[in-house]
Amino acid sequence: MGIRGKILFFIGILLFVSLAQMGVSWWMSRAMGKRMSQGTSEAVAAMGGSIRQNETARIATTLIANTSDLLTMIAEVERAAVMTADFAHTAMTIARSSADGRSLAEAGVERFFSVTLRERMPSISGIGATFELGGFSPFGDRHYFPYAYREEDSVVFSAEIVVPDGVDPASLTDADKDAIVANEMTEGYYVAAVPENHDRSRPLPQKVSWTSPYIDPTTHYMMVSAVTPLSYG
Repeated sequence: MGIRGKILFFIGILLFVSLAQMGVSWWMSRAMGKRMSQGTSEAVAAMGGSIRQNETARIATTLIANTSDLLTMIAEVERAAVMTADFAHTAMTIARSSADGRSLAEAGVERFFSVTLRERMPSISGIGATFELGGFSPFGDRHYFPYAYREEDSVVFSAEIVVPDGVDPASLTDADKDAIVANEMTEGYYVAAVPENHDRSRPLPQKVSWTSPYIDPTTHYMMVSAVTPLSYG
């Protein structure tokens, strides 16, 4: 073999080795790429699963906490309704004894409602009692509607009946007021506690009922109320 033949032979060997190395490198790169792709997919899937699991756990924890808070608030409002009914019954007993007893009872009702709303029950927006004509006391005004409610950062108390918007309370006659009170007895919050066709000779059980959502005529806010019946005698 001549020199030229040997050179070509060595070039052939080098070319083969280079091609072999390229083939090995390509195969290794391809295999490594598959492993990296598979590893990345598995890592992304694991990360996604972990994120979904963590998010699901977070949502569940939030729902449980919110449900717990809601149940606590419901129990607090129902306790306030029963407590208010008990206090109003005591106030009625005092108010029905004499004119002086009524004055004392009214002062007690205003203080109880205002302090309860301001200091004891921060989660509720208002507290009140609805009496039928002369139901609170036979002495003095027959139209007595004590109600305390929040207005910005303060608590407002009123014992006046709620008149339609645009009507001057001073212009109302007793007959007008009687009609307003009669209409109040048909409102959802009142009927929820005292059904319209209730036999007055039978006492109502002291249980708490919840109204459907409605617009409060005093604050003009949408609300739901926890109500309990109040009877005397």
